[in-house]
Amino acid sequence: MKIAAFDFDGTIYFPDGLDPDIAEAIAEWQAAGNIAVAATGKSYNEAYRALAGSGVEFDYSILATGAVIADKNRQVVHYAGLDRETVAQLVHGLVGNPGTNVYGISSTGLDYCFRECVSTADTGVITEVAYASPEAIPDQDFVAVATWTPDNPQVQDAIHRWARENFAVESTKNQGFVDILPAGTTKGNGVEWAAQHAGWDREEMEIYSFGDSWNDLSMFRLSRQAFSFPWAPRDVQEAAGTVVGSAAEGLRQLLA
Repeated sequence: MKIAAFDFDGTIYFPDGLDPDIAEAIAEWQAAGNIAVAATGKSYNEAYRALAGSGVEFDYSILATGAVIADKNRQVVHYAGLDRETVAQLVHGLVGNPGTNVYGISSTGLDYCFRECVSTADTGVITEVAYASPEAIPDQDFVAVATWTPDNPQVQDAIHRWARENFAVESTKNQGFVDILPAGTTKGNGVEWAAQHAGWDREEMEIYSFGDSWNDLSMFRLSRQAFSFPWAPRDVQEAAGTVVGSAAEGLRQLLA
């Protein structure tokens, strides 16, 4: 059984939308009897908004870096949330960072912005949010608190360290973003969970993964072969081991 897991932003999804070539390649991959899995930092709402009109239907979707997993029918089959007190402490501790947007990532509903220093539209990742004050955090399920600090890796690194040192959480960096998640939540663990839920035999699975950032490393480690791209950070390219010009190119290599 061959399984291909795809990051979204910078891998199959770009500022002008989903790469049409990868949409065709994924259809070819599934027609050959293989499995295609989304593995993205995007929230439930953002991921399915990105797929609208593309014709791509993933067999499973690992969303919000593994905090939410949905089946082919877009039904949530796994969910890991942050408790309300942790969300409040994180938000209040993060809003003072210079040039940093702070978001609450919802399980399936609209995501929230608690502080906006740079237009959310400029993220290229989050397209629609509701706004709320850090003093009036909505009483709903949040699976992550995310920050976006464009062009300031020092602040991003400081946020990443602060979250890990002060909370029992998972923290992962992703090209300007830091995603703070329930402990143990990673894309790699999400792929493993989906495989177990589907009843796939782990010994018969051949996992292939595609990604361009540090939050993809956990699924690279599961993979028979991992693919990255020339625009990815050097250490991500090295961790993948195979660098291709596009995800479609890499997937068609596997189909050859």
